[in-house]
Amino acid sequence: MIKFTYHGEPIGKGRPRVTARQGKFAHAYTPKKTKDYEDAIRFEFMASNCEKMPVYDKDTPLQAKMTFAFAVPKSYSKKKREACLKGEVMHTHKPDTDNCVKSVLDALEGAAFEQDASVVKVIAEKVYAEEPYVEVEIDEL
Repeated sequence: MIKFTYHGEPIGKGRPRVTARQGKFAHAYTPKKTKDYEDAIRFEFMASNCEKMPVYDKDTPLQAKMTFAFAVPKSYSKKKREACLKGEVMHTHKPDTDNCVKSVLDALEGAAFEQDASVVKVIAEKVYAEEPYVEVEIDEL
């Protein structure tokens, strides 16, 4: 099993950007913010799981559990802040949960597993916390 925590604000996968050059094919690239975030996730994984890479081969079915914790907005009242931290108020704002999952799985491809297609089950949630973090747990099914 792989388990690690990235301390920082969760970021959803950004849409690819496309540039068109005159007389040439269009070129698609990942936005810098997304790339930097994926690099940070990969670094955190490598720092806490330095066994072998990739840990799982492409034929191993995997389950991924992820918790995306967001800081409570400073503009919230004390009462609403407490409700957020107790789980009474859910994080229903952007980024979308599926985009957060996509960022983490793309970051770990080639490091934790050969292909993210081997992840056949995903359990993910967005919550509020005092400090933002991303908790990731990957295990064989």
